[in-house]
Amino acid sequence: MKRVYGSSQPLAGLYLWLDRMKHSVCFGILPCFLFVGCTKNSISNWFVEEVSKPNATEVTAVRLTPAYTILDVQFTNPGKTFYTQKKQSLPIGYICVSPNSKLIASSVNRTYSLIKAKGIRLLPHVVRVDPFEQVSFSLYFERLDKGIESFDWIDTIVTDTHTFHYEFPGLSVENPGDNTHAR
Repeated sequence: MKRVYGSSQPLAGLYLWLDRMKHSVCFGILPCFLFVGCTKNSISNWFVEEVSKPNATEVTAVRLTPAYTILDVQFTNPGKTFYTQKKQSLPIGYICVSPNSKLIASSVNRTYSLIKAKGIRLLPHVVRVDPFEQVSFSLYFERLDKGIESFDWIDTIVTDTHTFHYEFPGLSVENPGDNTHAR
């Protein structure tokens, strides 16, 4: 089971923080990306106990360049209200991404840091996304070492009172090692 880590009222701090943020630094459609609204299953996740469909956040492509590992991501506000098992509503419609977001290659115990983002601004910026609106953006991480083809994307959002942890496990990309021989 996936869960949000925090106090006995895990969403109270997030609501307060989101409210503060929307009144301070958010202007326009593309400020940032918090995995609020993402759901369980596939590579689209927001882990708050058990949240069901639709998957609001999706990694649409993974690309490698000589300098970066790039994740193309799409967030769609599903236009619905979701609830935890304790009947707390989830703040679907706010998005942001932490500058501490990482890729993890557990096979070699290595992490890759976020370098930059295009199409979205990073925390402390957060933005409300209208019902059924889509936001597409790209996240640029350090390039995966050759031979690393499977990895996870994690992000941790820390507020004054809570820590929220999000995972997108099992991402993959073709990235042969140096010892690969043509047949």
